[in-house]
Amino acid sequence: GSAPGHSDNNAALRAGGDPVDGIVRYHEALRHLEGRTDLRNAISKYEVVGLAILETSGPNIGGTIMNYPPADSPLRSERFFETIYRRYDERYVFAAPLLAARNVTPRIEWDAESPLFHDDLLTGDGGRPGLDYHPRLKASR
Repeated sequence: GSAPGHSDNNAALRAGGDPVDGIVRYHEALRHLEGRTDLRNAISKYEVVGLAILETSGPNIGGTIMNYPPADSPLRSERFFETIYRRYDERYVFAAPLLAARNVTPRIEWDAESPLFHDDLLTGDGGRPGLDYHPRLKASR
């Protein structure tokens, strides 16, 4: 059954934490949209697609529910930036090294001294959520 004021069509997960059939079908549809690795292949696909289900009530409202998508799914939000960075490198840095060397398609890196990384932004300490990826930091010179 559903909670008062909510129909079964509004539920993403069952009481035990398993996804409802509609969410599983949506996950599978999204899986078929991701995985484009080159500009010329699978033009109807995207390089990366993510799926996150959020808590809609309780003490963790707005937080990500971590037990779905499955741990081996390419749609896990933890993989989003890692995958998009890899696609960028494959397409512009590694596949076209002469362009990168001429600074036409440089690999973008953050200055580790940037104030952006102060106040424990990377770890999530200090009352703000941490980053869900490891930024590319420029090597010290």
